[in-house]
Amino acid sequence: MAYVRDRVPCGRVASLRNFVRQHRTEARTATRYYLRVASPILTSLFGTRDGLEFRRSYWGRTHVHRKLPLPAIRMFEQELLGFDVTALVQRVGVADVWFRSLEDAHRQVSSVSAKDALAFYDAGHTLYLHGAATPALAEWHRRLADELGHPADRLTFSLFAGKKTAGTRCHFDSLENFTIQLRGHKRWRLSPNKAVDAPLDNWVTGEAVPPELRAHLTRALPTRMSSKPIEVDLRAGELLYIPRGWWHETETADDSLAAFVAFRPASWADLITRALHYQLHRDPYWRRNVIVGGPTVQDREAARREMEERLASLTVQVRDLTVHAIAPELAPMLGSTSLRRNPLASLELEPGGDRVTAVVRVHRGILEYDTRLTASRAFAPLFEAISTLEKVSIPSLAKQFPRLARKDIATLVNGLTDAGFLTS
Repeated sequence: MAYVRDRVPCGRVASLRNFVRQHRTEARTATRYYLRVASPILTSLFGTRDGLEFRRSYWGRTHVHRKLPLPAIRMFEQELLGFDVTALVQRVGVADVWFRSLEDAHRQVSSVSAKDALAFYDAGHTLYLHGAATPALAEWHRRLADELGHPADRLTFSLFAGKKTAGTRCHFDSLENFTIQLRGHKRWRLSPNKAVDAPLDNWVTGEAVPPELRAHLTRALPTRMSSKPIEVDLRAGELLYIPRGWWHETETADDSLAAFVAFRPASWADLITRALHYQLHRDPYWRRNVIVGGPTVQDREAARREMEERLASLTVQVRDLTVHAIAPELAPMLGSTSLRRNPLASLELEPGGDRVTAVVRVHRGILEYDTRLTASRAFAPLFEAISTLEKVSIPSLAKQFPRLARKDIATLVNGLTDAGFLTS
């Protein structure tokens, strides 16, 4: 799209606020305009065709440094009060304060009042503002999360406001990190992480190493940034993507305000083990008390045999898991005539006048989501019947509910299949 090529001449302006003042023609509709034309979001930010191209080219692989499209700048400027730190802190009401101790370690004081936070800011400390997203920005990051294939609650939007010379020591995060420089100029030094791939913990050089992180290391952790880092001068109107686990440290060249869009991705272990956890707990055999020992050799031998029996039966449970049962959005059941209830899904009915809504939830831990299907109240008995059946077929339902049109039954069954409540 043409607007993607409309770049901000960052070298000629000290801040986005000064630049945007020259482009007020559509200021009152900037947010609506950007959300309308920025489809997909990743295309407007990175120039990729879609989320799949971004994930294949950059996601978790390499950093990206780009200028923002002008409509995005206008949206952020409008939604974030012209990048006025005082006004933003007062709107949010509280802020976290980051400061360096005498040992050069970073410390944080949480939920400081707006008045006290601004006093810390004037004294040269960095402010971290949660809850700064307006409804429009929440919609923007919901769409971004959707394009990345994760629920919106895995993505957070916050602001960092720092004075000149503020910065962070060399560290890595367990997050995918998108930083949008709104005002000022910050220097970044980056380096791929050769000590641990896909870390589950954040870590700062010089701090104690958590046991789980230590178990995942393939080599010793360094004590400082690489001698040949990737250097990025991030200026107002620019975006920096840093993959999860990459080393980075920063230095604020002048007073800075940046939006921090952090994304905590779920791992394959999270997804599959949570699905298995839900499936196992449907059976009382797996809900019984654990016995792992006892005072006698016979007790311990009995416990060992019981654990071996359960481990052997676990392979059957794992074999019963399917892609459609865990992630129906990845494997649509096209043309299936024999269906069964998904053991990982539940269905609840919400009556509402002459309509009824079926809420389907696929239980898979942090990647859980609900799908809502609304139909005429006449279909409530059909929903209730399907929720109690182990196996479902359209012909059998048509016989059971002769007053309902077969094509309407088929539409409802297809909807429940797409939602993940029914599987093959």
